Amino acid sequence: MACNFNPDATIDDGSCSYVVAYDIIGSAIPAAFSTESYSYTETAGSSYAWTISGGVITSGQGSSSIEVVWSLEGTADLGVQETNIDGCEGEVVLLNIVILPTFIEELNTTAFEVYPNPAFDSFTIMTQPMFHNSNYYLIDSSGKEVLTGIINSESQLINVTHLTSGYYTILITKLKIYLPRLQNIDTTP
Repeated sequence: MACNFNPDATIDDGSCSYVVAYDIIGSAIPAAFSTESYSYTETAGSSYAWTISGGVITSGQGSSSIEVVWSLEGTADLGVQETNIDGCEGEVVLLNIVILPTFIEELNTTAFEVYPNPAFDSFTIMTQPMFHNSNYYLIDSSGKEVLTGIINSESQLINVTHLTSGYYTILITKLKIYLPRLQNIDTTP
């Protein structure tokens, strides 16, 4: 488990170096469709690779703090792996999540439809007016966001010819964020 593992060593003389594992801090029982913050103890010079099932990481990938939008009620997982400044990778730390129902009546109505299913070249999202100007996220089976956009009409055609065959989840969120000016954006994971 040591980053400087030597298969010829016979005893730990104290020279082994490890990445210390900590706990993920944040709610393990969020409500469906809620936005939550999660953090991991930060070590100077380290980077952090987050993984998720049952939600979407909306900001912070690569850092020790992230924002997550959770999807439907049920179970999910949130994981993080730290890589230190020397390139040594720590173990994957997992937080088991139970997403609670919201009990909001209007979400129980059919607010949108997606067809055809299965889709080959494209699919259509039909929405009610309450979802216009909402964000959509297409998530693959590993929890990775593979496509995102904004719903700007009652019938939104989404091209998926560039995606591989498989199961995908669509998440629609109604978030309004005003960013007056963006500079020096680092998109490195």
